[in-house]
Order: sequence, then C-alpha cells, then structure tokens
Amino acid sequence: MKIMLLILFPLTLTTCYRKDFFHAPDEFIPYVEKFITAGNKRGILIQPGKEGLIIEFGVLENHQLGKSKPNHSPQIITINQAIWPDLDTFQRKALIFHELGHCLLQRKHRNQLLPNGECASLLAGKENGFQCLPNLYSGLWWNYYVDELFNPALEQPTWYTDELSNYRQDFQKTYLMNAVNPIFQLDTSIQTTILKKHFKNSVGKRGGWFFLDMNCTRNYQIEVTYQTNKEDNKTYRILWNDLNFLVAHNHLSIKTTTLRNTQVIWGLSTSFFQQKLVQNNPSKKLTIKKYNTFLYFFFNEKIVHIIEADYPKGQEKWLLSHVDKTVLKTNFIYENETALKVEVAYLD
Repeated sequence: MKIMLLILFPLTLTTCYRKDFFHAPDEFIPYVEKFITAGNKRGILIQPGKEGLIIEFGVLENHQLGKSKPNHSPQIITINQAIWPDLDTFQRKALIFHELGHCLLQRKHRNQLLPNGECASLLAGKENGFQCLPNLYSGLWWNYYVDELFNPALEQPTWYTDELSNYRQDFQKTYLMNAVNPIFQLDTSIQTTILKKHFKNSVGKRGGWFFLDMNCTRNYQIEVTYQTNKEDNKTYRILWNDLNFLVAHNHLSIKTTTLRNTQVIWGLSTSFFQQKLVQNNPSKKLTIKKYNTFLYFFFNEKIVHIIEADYPKGQEKWLLSHVDKTVLKTNFIYENETALKVEVAYLD
C-alpha cells in the first residue's frame, strides 16, 4: 500500500480525513486524530491507501509497548494490552505517535542523541542496546518531537543552543544561604537575620531538606555538591519544585511529577550512560538554573537538559502531606563518607 503525503498551502489546509481508513478501539481514536491534526498544522495531509489501517490490542514479548507492520495490507499496529493500562496519557500519546510514524510516515527508528544527551527523535528504538527516554511532559520538548516526526531533516530544537548552555559563574549573585556538611550545620558566617528571613532548615545525620522563602519568578541558581572520599555506587539527588534531579553510577535522569488519580508518577526526561558522566570524579555537582523562560540543568558544570521554566507541575507530597513548593530536599547521605554543600542564589 502506498501512503501519499500532500504538502498543502495555508489556504487549502484542512483537517478532513477518511474516518473509515482505520479500525481501532475507541480509546485509540483521540490519539490518531491528534496525530492527523499535528500533520495538518505542519502542512502535511496524510492520505492513506484503500487498504486502511488496523490498530489492535495484542500480546507482545519482552515488555515491548507496540509493534507495527507498515508494509502489510492493511497496515497493522499492535499495542501491548498488558502494559497499556499502566501508561499515563503522555506515554500513550507518544506510543501511538511513534507507531503511526512507522506506518503513515514510513519512518524507521532514529537512534541518535542530541549534544546534551537527550533523544533526538520520538522514533527512538532499542537496536544495538540504544537507550534514551524523551521528555514527554514538557510542552517545549513535545513540540520539537512532533516537528521532527513530520520533518526528519530537523536536527535539533531552535531554542536548544543558547549561550546559557555553557556553565557560567560570572553572574552578580545575591546569596540566600550556604549550607555545608560534614557536621551538618549551617555556615556560621551567614548572618542570623538572613537565616530567619529567607529560610527554615532541617538537617540530620542522614540527609536534609530546606524550606526556602524564594521568589521563583526571579532568576536563580540552586547548586548541590557532594564530595565523596572515594568512588561509590550511591545515588545523589536534589528535589525542587516537582523536579527530581538524580545521578547514579550508571545513569543520570531528570524527572517531573504528574498527577494520575491519587498517585504521583515520575517520568524520565533524559538519561546518560556511564561513559557520559565521568563518574571517576569524587565531586558530584548538580545545578538547576532558572534564567528568564528556561531551566538549565548541569552535572559537574556540563549542561545535560533544558526545559521551559513553566513546565507542567504536578502535586508534590512529602511525608504524606502537601508542602510548600519552595522546598529543596537532598537524598540520604552518610556521615563521614560524604560532604554536602548547598548554594542558593539569585542571579541579578
């Protein structure tokens, strides 16, 4: 079956399509319509052949989410019936878009990373051990992935290269706090009046969290540095405004919360492999920087991800109760093994 892609002029752009071209359970139809609408918005009308398209539930091995037969007549997409109920709406939409990309756009997997380590395409596969997880929860990234889906020549987002992607320390900073461990006490050089005005803190022998009185509409930088005595396999993280910035010995991830029913779901937005992380460095510095409309994430002063500052936020819970959104938390750390330094500053 041949699939024709018609490039339309703006005045002839239409969202019309043959509704009888596919056969699918009702829960798939909204995602198919979103896919067709996305193509129309980008000047592409998908005109399927007479054989049509079938989307069906089925049994797939090895936890495979979906499988396509783009050259079959009719074309067939099989979705793993056992896994589908566990996917949130973001993941379901991405899965259907991925499989429709194979069938209706005749695209193959694109197993490439962008310079900072994120997926280059929504059509990432697992051939030759390739692994990456796209940021499905960011509107900024989702728009890029859909743009790339319909335009394979698109190399990276237009906003991706930015002078702030390079780690900078030449800002005029106004410090809010500077907490230093190994004794898990606040830096005594900070004036008591500043402490009382800007934050309350709670630290212990196994970790700590800080409740900050911050104006998050301003530009700011949050930096947490762990100094280890030797190489280790521990996990280090900072949690801030529904974001979980985590580094382990074999991967790095940035996660955002979304509310599904009464559970908080964490969604991976980026990951690196061990060779990308330079884990032989005993110092692990995690930095979140807000500057105007973007959030920049650095690991050991190397950019690893960018998202919009107004990313969709979930509903965070801490100790089974809602907490103020200006809470900074560190993971559990071990006395006499790790030194912790926390820096929070406005960037004026």
